[in-house]
Amino acid sequence: GREDRAPVAHAALVVALLVRGQGREGMLGAEDAGVAQVGDEALGALETGTLASLEIIPVLDTISADSQYQFTVIASDSAGNPASPGNLTWSHTFTTGSIDSTGLFTPNGIGGGRIEVISDIDGISAQTDPFYIRAGAPVSMAISPDTLTIAVGNTHDFSATGFDKNGNEVSDLGILTWSVTNDIGEIDAAGRFTAHRVDTGAVIAASDLGFETTTGSIIVIPGAPAYLQVIPATNIVQTLQSYQYAALIYDIDSNLIADYTDSVTWSTT
Repeated sequence: GREDRAPVAHAALVVALLVRGQGREGMLGAEDAGVAQVGDEALGALETGTLASLEIIPVLDTISADSQYQFTVIASDSAGNPASPGNLTWSHTFTTGSIDSTGLFTPNGIGGGRIEVISDIDGISAQTDPFYIRAGAPVSMAISPDTLTIAVGNTHDFSATGFDKNGNEVSDLGILTWSVTNDIGEIDAAGRFTAHRVDTGAVIAASDLGFETTTGSIIVIPGAPAYLQVIPATNIVQTLQSYQYAALIYDIDSNLIADYTDSVTWSTT
């Protein structure tokens, strides 16, 4: 009887979905769950009743912001048998992203939301449980601060923030290697920079994942005055001759701060 054939038809639809769901390369979602939309001819042959409910598949908990996901529906009549879904309109409640008329969802930003669908048959609709979009794989990063003016002898901690292809912040940057240019100082494995030489350079962070970034100008200025040097330090003089001396102020790393020749009080012994 019809009661015996209906479950078989429903099973046949599931099999058709499983078979049709293979082969869409480079895309995650319904195909990975082993299901996809069934062809119109197959669906027409298996329809047994008027649409009563829709179910969105696949069921997901978390997806990545840098991939696409194909959603589709299982359409059933009041007895749970396959039915025509009618013309479907897809939408979502995420703050960013898009979904097309076939149910292909393209995420963008991170956050939670649902996928929704509505049929033109009596406005029958369905929605997924809430799920979350996480950041994708890191493809770039930025160093903070990007510019800095620092005195010789002082230290400053630099940090790096990663981003996926959509600009979402990524915490896992792999293993970072820090370096500085122009020999203005040194930086350790944690990003702590110590200024040594007066000049302008930059800080570089390189990830073992294959990308790196460079700051803007890191300007090293002299540190606090540490000692005064009279030049020349020794001299052989002759009577009735005049000699010019200079007084220079240096910081702790022997970087010249200024010429104080005209600002000191001179005397002889």
